[in-house]
Amino acid sequence: RCWREMTLRSSALVAVLCACAAHGAETDYSKLKIVTLKRMLFVRGIECTHCTTKAEWASHMQLHSELPEREELAAEWVAQKEYAKKAKELSMTRDEFLKQMNETDGVRAERLWAAFQEQLRDGHVDFLENGSVRFSMPLTHRIAPFVHPALVEAIETVAGAAQRSYRRLPRQWRQQVEALLDWAVESGALHAAVVVLLTVILLDVLLARRSQRRDDQLDERAEQILRQLKAGRAGGGGGATARGAGI
Repeated sequence: RCWREMTLRSSALVAVLCACAAHGAETDYSKLKIVTLKRMLFVRGIECTHCTTKAEWASHMQLHSELPEREELAAEWVAQKEYAKKAKELSMTRDEFLKQMNETDGVRAERLWAAFQEQLRDGHVDFLENGSVRFSMPLTHRIAPFVHPALVEAIETVAGAAQRSYRRLPRQWRQQVEALLDWAVESGALHAAVVVLLTVILLDVLLARRSQRRDDQLDERAEQILRQLKAGRAGGGGGATARGAGI
């Protein structure tokens, strides 16, 4: 019986030691490569914006090792790696890009090239099956020839700052915002909001024009009255002079 109890205790002790050894092996993140640590954190939904060294990445992974991996994030990691490969293989010079976009040198062309480069770097260019790419044009690209350059520059500065601020948000926040926008588009709420906004703007413009027309009419009426008063005074003054001469 004693031998049996000792055997059971020994087996339990061995199991505990094996578990501790396995746990220790799993948590020895300092032996892993940085890219592996980045993936392990990514699939757990964790970002480390301040991590610059391997020790920092390993320490951050140690803090979040209990979190489970998420399948959708694992798929997103693979998609990002495929995107990075396609972006690296995309060999297109500035001149080739502008030629395909039917653009010549100038501020408008430089803004277009800069927008493409920024979106390509940030992972916002779509690689289509036919070999072409799709990206978002600058906000003022179509209207730039008809708007004052200072106004175009101001619009692009504000829009660029807003986009950069949005990209600095945590990935989870961006996903929530994008999910909300998708819902707004699918449900028609976004279109309804745009219609309401355009209606309000149109009414405001019409009311402003009506008010301006009324003001113009009042100004014109006031000028007519003023001219009549001046004409009356001029006529009255002339009559008095004539009577004085007759006397």
